[in-house]
Amino acid sequence: MNRQFMEIDAGRIAYVSGGKGPGLILMHSLGFSADAFGPVFDFLAKKYTVYALDILGHGYSDKTPKNFLIEDYARSVIAFMDKVGLDKTFVCGNSIGAFIGLEMAASFPDRVSKLILVGLAVRDEWQRMERLALAGRTADPEGNPIKMNAQQVATMGFAEMPPERLAWINEEWSRAGKWTLKGAIACTFYDVVAKLPLIQCPTLVIFGTRDIVREAEKILVGGIRGARSVLLENAGHLPQIDQPEAFTKTVMDFLEY
Repeated sequence: MNRQFMEIDAGRIAYVSGGKGPGLILMHSLGFSADAFGPVFDFLAKKYTVYALDILGHGYSDKTPKNFLIEDYARSVIAFMDKVGLDKTFVCGNSIGAFIGLEMAASFPDRVSKLILVGLAVRDEWQRMERLALAGRTADPEGNPIKMNAQQVATMGFAEMPPERLAWINEEWSRAGKWTLKGAIACTFYDVVAKLPLIQCPTLVIFGTRDIVREAEKILVGGIRGARSVLLENAGHLPQIDQPEAFTKTVMDFLEY
């Protein structure tokens, strides 16, 4: 995917754009990049002007000297929107991208027309700390991710794990470096449940049936007024990779409704 770059106050954001129509921002899972939306990008670009971001610290975007909270990530995306001239847009976020999308819709309701939350984990304070401790086990003493094997990434629930996919995951996480763990810390500090009543825009919740965090579905749908959900069969934490056709149809059906 060919990247462009946009300078904002927080740093340089790398992104992939294409298509015509209403704006649609895509934000990837922790440790990944815009490439995680590669299987669905061209399909979505047939009807939307798509911006797939490398969130700061990930992919080819800058690694800022400041540690970012989810609120900081959200402000950086709003700043990106200002620079590209997007007054209001559709937002689709996966995992940490869903955290950011949720915060955007909660704190900047006039900038998000519809929200899609993919694989958004909901944990209480104790569970968040447990998850952070487990995330720490995937990093070396400097905070950089260690090389993972197929068994170690199995919790993502990928439908398939050919060698080239595992190599790609390790390459993505290596490129993000310390920001993989920093992103996990940012998610730990963020209270999803407290934000749910603030969401005013139409919202779709998507989980893969193999996603380890799919139990959050009921909490999200129950907490966001008017939200609905879709489960994608034989898909994990990144369902756009496992089931690109079903994912694209689900997204388009919601955005066009």
